[in-house]
Amino acid sequence: AAALVAAQAAVCIFLLFGAALFVGTLQRLQSRPLGFTPDNLLHLSVESAGSRSREEWAQLLAAIRQLPRVESAAVAGWAPLTGNRWRVSVTVPGQPSREDAPNWVAVWPGYFETMRMRLMEGRDFRAEDRAPAKDDTGRPVPGVAIVNEAFARVYFGGRNPIGRRVTVDHLKASMEIVGMAADAVYFSVREAAHPGVFVPQ
Repeated sequence: AAALVAAQAAVCIFLLFGAALFVGTLQRLQSRPLGFTPDNLLHLSVESAGSRSREEWAQLLAAIRQLPRVESAAVAGWAPLTGNRWRVSVTVPGQPSREDAPNWVAVWPGYFETMRMRLMEGRDFRAEDRAPAKDDTGRPVPGVAIVNEAFARVYFGGRNPIGRRVTVDHLKASMEIVGMAADAVYFSVREAAHPGVFVPQ
């Protein structure tokens, strides 16, 4: 009987210890800055059976912006914390390429305002901005990007990245950095801030 009581006490202590760890972890995650404001933010996922033109997406966005109580709306490839990840490697001229590629998200102008994500330097995207790509003949076409603070730390040693150019490895196309956004969560709140790239969609 004494051995049984000792075993039960040991289990209880283990469970209490585990619960304390769980609560502590939950509190840390809840208090972690997200880098955007989730209050009054609605994520609307839209799937299309076929390709849609930019004009059709613009019409949909304009209709959403006209809805009552909608303050701002924007389009993105996906929202933070939805379990999606897209990584593409880039190279800074004169530096070796890195194995750990940055996270990418394609967004429309107004995304940072809608998400309440701070632009630390530079500007938002404009309607005429384009992402780096290849043309119909396979030649690289330069584009623009907005990066986060972690990208500036890792690729430029924390220096202001505005106006700097990097090369998108698989496209061999250059990309001018026109803005720097504050770090924000991407795939999971458990992940540390990772270099991030936003390109015009």
